[in-house]
Amino acid sequence: MKKVIAIVLCLCMNAALLAGCGAKEEPAAAPSAEPAAAPAQEDAKTPETTPEAAGEEVNLQFLANETPILTRDFWQVVVDRYTAEHPNVHIELIFQPSSNITVREHAKTLLSTGQFPDVMVMATPSDFVPSGALLPFEDSDVDMIRPEYVSKIDGKIYVVPYKIQVGGVFYNKDLFKENNLEVPNTWEELIKICDTFNSKGITPAVMGLKDGWAHTLPFQCIESVDVLSKTPDWPQQRMEKKVSFADTPEFVEGVEKFVDLMTKYNTSDRSSMTYAQSNEYFFSGKSAMYMMGSWTQGDEMTMPHDFEVGFFPIPGDDASNKVMPLWVNEGLSISSKTKYPEVAKDFVKFFIQDPTWSAQFLQTEQLFTPLKEEVKYEKTPLHEEIEGMMDEYKGIPNFFDTVGDNAWIAGGSDLLIKFTLKLASDPNADMQKELENLDREFDKLLDNAQ
Repeated sequence: MKKVIAIVLCLCMNAALLAGCGAKEEPAAAPSAEPAAAPAQEDAKTPETTPEAAGEEVNLQFLANETPILTRDFWQVVVDRYTAEHPNVHIELIFQPSSNITVREHAKTLLSTGQFPDVMVMATPSDFVPSGALLPFEDSDVDMIRPEYVSKIDGKIYVVPYKIQVGGVFYNKDLFKENNLEVPNTWEELIKICDTFNSKGITPAVMGLKDGWAHTLPFQCIESVDVLSKTPDWPQQRMEKKVSFADTPEFVEGVEKFVDLMTKYNTSDRSSMTYAQSNEYFFSGKSAMYMMGSWTQGDEMTMPHDFEVGFFPIPGDDASNKVMPLWVNEGLSISSKTKYPEVAKDFVKFFIQDPTWSAQFLQTEQLFTPLKEEVKYEKTPLHEEIEGMMDEYKGIPNFFDTVGDNAWIAGGSDLLIKFTLKLASDPNADMQKELENLDREFDKLLDNAQ
C-alpha cells in the first residue's frame, strides 16, 4: 500500500506548498487603553449554540448517487441512523433523475436553478469552487482522514473523501483458462487476447455507451497509464496551455487504443446498452473482460455468475511500468449557502466515522478506506486479490479525476466525456478533427475563466 500512498501524497503536498507560499504574517495590533471586545464567532458555534441543540427543527437536503448497488434504500440507512440520534434534524434524500445523468451533472443543474442541496456526493469540486458554491472544511474537520488522501484547491479543503477506488480489468478466469491465456503485461499482449476471443465469437470486452459515462473508465485508465505515469502534472500543463491534446503523442496513442477497444472488441449493440446491462452481459459470461472501477466487486457479490472473476490493471506499452489508476477524489461536500453549516458538518463526520455505517458502506462495494483507523468488514477473495495488487503496483491519479490544483478546470471533464463518446459511438469519426476540436473548446473554457 506504500506505493499507492506515495503518488497521492505528492499531489496533496503540491497543493499544501502552494497554500503555504500565499500565507502572510499580519502586523501586531497597537496597544489599547481598554481591552478589545472579543470577535464574533458566528461560524464557530459550540454544540450548545447549534440550532439543533437549541431545539430548532433543522431541515437538510442530501444529494446522493443512486446506482444498481447503492440504491435509495441503501442511502436511507445512514440518514435513519443519524436522525435517530438527532431527532430535531430531518434529512431529505434526493438523487439524479435517471441513470444517464451523473450526480455531478445533476448538482450543476440544481446549482443553476437555485436548488443546490446542503450536503452532496462530490467528485469534481473544481467544477463548483470557482462560483463559491462549496463551503471549505477546516483541517480539524478531516483529522480522521489519512493526510495523503486530503486534497486542497488553492489551499482549501472542499471534499471529505469516504473511499478509495481503483480502475482496471475484471476478467472471466474460466474463459482465460479454457483458451490457455495469461494475464497480459503489455498492451500488445492485451490486444492479442482480444483477437483470440474475437476469433472464437466471444466479445473480448463489453462496454455500453447509453448512460454516457461508463465508457470513460477504460479511457481514463489508459490515459493515466500512458500520460500521467510519465507526466503527473500534465493536466496542469494543459490548463496553462503548455501542451495540447492533439500534439501530445502519448495522449493521442491512448485515444487510438480506446477507440480500438470500443469499436473492434466491443459488442455491436453498445450504443443502446446501459451500464447495468453491461454488468449483466459480463456476469452472464458473454464477454471475457469488463473494464470498470473497483465498485464492480459489489456486483460480483450480488449478481449470479458461474465463473471465477479476476482483476488486473490496464497495461501500458512497457511491462516494467507497473501502475494502477486510483480515485481518491469522491466524498461529501457542503453548500456554502446552507443555513446549518455546523449540523451539515456533523452529518458528514457521522457518515465518515460511524463504525456500523462505515463498515456497511465499504463492504457493499468492497471499497478501500481513506480513514486513519482500520474499518473491519468482510472481504471477498476478489477484494483480497486487488488489495494485494495495490501493494505491488504504484498508484497514480485517475485521468478525469485528478485532485487539488491539478484538477481539471470546470467543464473540462464534460468536454472529455463528449469527445470520448463521439469516438466510441462512431467508428468513422475523424480522430484528428475531433482532437483539434477538443483543443479549441478546451481553450475557450480557459479563456472564459480568465
